[in-house]
Amino acid sequence: MDSSPTDSLLTSIGTYLRSCRGNAETDACRRYWETHCTISAAEIEMVAQLGRGALCAEAIARMLGRDVACTRDLLEGLLAVGILERVGDRYAATPAALLYCWAVTEGQLPETE
Repeated sequence: MDSSPTDSLLTSIGTYLRSCRGNAETDACRRYWETHCTISAAEIEMVAQLGRGALCAEAIARMLGRDVACTRDLLEGLLAVGILERVGDRYAATPAALLYCWAVTEGQLPETE
């Protein structure tokens, strides 16, 4: 059975977080990740939006229709695994995350040498 790009990303994130046991920050992210193991289409769109410009947690919460505390948990988890990066008090997508968003929306990964 072939895995999708989403499955591969989720597996990679889980593997990374399990490898960092003993670090308080990654342990907290791992606990969050294990209870929220899927990324919704709205969250993928959020990452794509953050590729166009950094936003604060409050603006992201409004975009997702969630409260700020839950949104911060999501953002910190995505920050810990390298999907997002901090720009002052705002969050932006990393180049790797944008490549993932492109792959999901185009339905294929770009060719590599």
